[in-house]
Amino acid sequence: MRVFLSVACFVTLLCWTGCTSPLRRLTGMYVDRSAPRDTLVLFPDSTYEYQERLLTDKAGFTWGSWKLDNKRITFHAPFRPHNGFGMRVSRDSSPAGGPYPRYRLLLGDTPDPVEIEDVQVFDHNRVVQTNKVQFSGNEVQVSGGAGPGILADGKVYDSVVIFTHDFTNLLLNRPYLDPVRYTFRIYPVERFYALDRYAFIRNKKTGLLENVVDPGSKPVYMRFKKISDTYRTTW
Repeated sequence: MRVFLSVACFVTLLCWTGCTSPLRRLTGMYVDRSAPRDTLVLFPDSTYEYQERLLTDKAGFTWGSWKLDNKRITFHAPFRPHNGFGMRVSRDSSPAGGPYPRYRLLLGDTPDPVEIEDVQVFDHNRVVQTNKVQFSGNEVQVSGGAGPGILADGKVYDSVVIFTHDFTNLLLNRPYLDPVRYTFRIYPVERFYALDRYAFIRNKKTGLLENVVDPGSKPVYMRFKKISDTYRTTW
């Protein structure tokens, strides 16, 4: 009995002094290999801070919680960071198919759609409650009435706001209320990754945190190198 107790105590002592939990190994400060001024800090209380230098040389900041599940690290932010953007507009002179404007959003010079999450119309900064606005995918149709700025139900509006996942809100007012087709090409001008869009794994060979690229999606590679076991940011 004494021998078994001694062995158990010895194993316990080894784990106290030499064993490190997976969560403990992950906590600390990391830098982005492709952008060394960007820092990611994983705290032992399962929260994180992510600071990056945008292309405009402004600082972007994200925080939230992280967890390790089945060897994958996932992040959750209580808000959604967005990208600033530039825009180029083309106007189709052909009729839109009725007395209403139609909007289509594309990513830069590509045919890739910029998905729309919601659309609202306003009059003097107040939301107009109406069912005359429809959207699907990357296209919007506003059912118009007697003229620009008048809906089919007779309500008046002076602007349209389009909400997307990745970009700041797109505000449209005159002259974009005319009943024609518009194509808006969106050009990102700020690099601001949302960590909660990816799962990460720890590469056993390199020790890097690397995002998992899902099949069929555009490859975005983020690799973080651990530089410190401390939990305090330097910015």
